[in-house]
Amino acid sequence: MTSFVTGLQCRECGRPYPKAPLSVCEYCFGPLEVNYNYVAAKTALSQAIIERRPPNMWRYHELLPVDGEASVGGQVGFTPLVRARNLGKRLGIRELYVKNDSVCFPTLSFKDRVVSIAITMARAFGFEAVSCASTGNLANATAAHAAKAGMDCYVFVPDDLERAKILSTEAYGAKVVLVNGNYDDVNRLCSEVAEALPWAFVNVNMRPYYAEGSKSLGFETAEQLGWRLPDHVVVPIASGALLTKIHRAFSELIAIGAVATDSTAFYAELEGWNPATASSFVRETVIPLLDGDAVPVEVGAEALTDWLGERSHKAPTTIISDSGFDRWALAELLGSEILPANVRWQRVPIAYEAIDEAAQHLSLRRHHALDDARALRHLILEARSQAKTQGASA
Repeated sequence: MTSFVTGLQCRECGRPYPKAPLSVCEYCFGPLEVNYNYVAAKTALSQAIIERRPPNMWRYHELLPVDGEASVGGQVGFTPLVRARNLGKRLGIRELYVKNDSVCFPTLSFKDRVVSIAITMARAFGFEAVSCASTGNLANATAAHAAKAGMDCYVFVPDDLERAKILSTEAYGAKVVLVNGNYDDVNRLCSEVAEALPWAFVNVNMRPYYAEGSKSLGFETAEQLGWRLPDHVVVPIASGALLTKIHRAFSELIAIGAVATDSTAFYAELEGWNPATASSFVRETVIPLLDGDAVPVEVGAEALTDWLGERSHKAPTTIISDSGFDRWALAELLGSEILPANVRWQRVPIAYEAIDEAAQHLSLRRHHALDDARALRHLILEARSQAKTQGASA
């Protein structure tokens, strides 16, 4: 198999990096992404060539980061695209399809896609052990593919995780490390371990390659629709990586001439559990406030400082946050340990996995993207609640 990777590039500042086990830009701390030579890929690929290949995710290998044969994951991918006629009728949608990754081998999870690429790259880079931070599916997939590759595997999970979620992990022979804390704490520890030990963490130092596996869902969907992009795609949000990578997959298919039209992507998350809605993963997104004003997420520190200052001479304000936006991070963001008058801090643990992609790699970026949106959102909700209380008592 031949890949057309030209190297890595920072998503934020655009600085190039070699194809190496790197994940964060050393200049601006932005996440690194894999770059490809699309001109060469367009010459080498066609619909007919792809269709003659085995039905797995590697049929699109020119647009994946692996050179040579994949070490693991030979059966991963090309899962069914199921026509959901009854649900479509109920929702008033003429053609509705569901991508069924519950039959993705070997662990019956979407994570088999991303892990198979991460571990193949880990072997190519010379790592002898693989690891991950997980709360279930990723642990199982990492353990299974590591066993196939003949590599030692260490899985870090919160110590209160239900044992049933990691039974398969232990069955595959992985060493499970219980961490006293939540998922965010596990990620922090893994970031530190990745710097100290020569281990390949699939979702830390292997993350640029790991994330590329998500594109295969987009490639397969387009091919299974007869080389057409769907009019609309609804994607579970999680960390946002799946959404952005499916969009990139569609863009790459357009770039090589495999499809002709673009698509609109939407994300889905639970009502009442929706920090991504506050930021939409777009820095220009604004958060509506009670009085009709808006705070631009892109100016996190300034916006938060102004808002705190505004609230300090009005109703008392409580900033409610989980460990994803710790007190020290707020102090770093504001440049001071001292909060404005009439503002207090309250830490409330919240089980939450959807963190900014760079946050697990470097604490200096914890105030970006989701984290500042979450802090602002909690602050706004508190202000709204107080305003309603005051209005009721007036």
